[in-house]
Amino acid sequence: MNKIAISTALLAIAGFSANSASAADGRITLSGSIDSVTCSVRGGSGTDGADGDFTVAMKRVSQSELATAGSMAGYTDFSVVIGGPGQAGCTNGKVAKLAFNATGSLDPSSKRLRNTGTAGIFVNVGITDENYNLIDFTTNANSPSATISGNTATLKFKSHYYANMMAADAGSVEATVMYGISYN
Repeated sequence: MNKIAISTALLAIAGFSANSASAADGRITLSGSIDSVTCSVRGGSGTDGADGDFTVAMKRVSQSELATAGSMAGYTDFSVVIGGPGQAGCTNGKVAKLAFNATGSLDPSSKRLRNTGTAGIFVNVGITDENYNLIDFTTNANSPSATISGNTATLKFKSHYYANMMAADAGSVEATVMYGISYN
């Protein structure tokens, strides 16, 4: 009789625990859409013009231009071209915007990209819109957008050097950031 009572008690406790663990406090609904827009992406003016992965050749600056923390120098214009003539899948009227992903390459204190070149850790690279508004890589605030017309849109940017903690050291500067295109 004791074995039956103990077994019944254990089953009741196990059932109670399972019910407690599965109680719902609410529901999360995930919704989205799949867009049919298919545009090519390439570096435009101020870049090497490559498709997808491209390079911006920044202006050469003197170390004296980055002599104090917070100094910025070498603003370099560049653009990103979305689509092109004859790309029917690059739908006119849609708004294209670059969304950056700087995970692993962002200096959180300066909100700019870390240098991986020989100039060291005291210089970062920033990207602004064409009006010098710094792009926030954590929220994509200030990332420009453009309406596709003639199956093409051009997004305009500026890159710059930034002395983040003290005077920048001389040497090479290189920074990278991943991006994606959103269409609305």
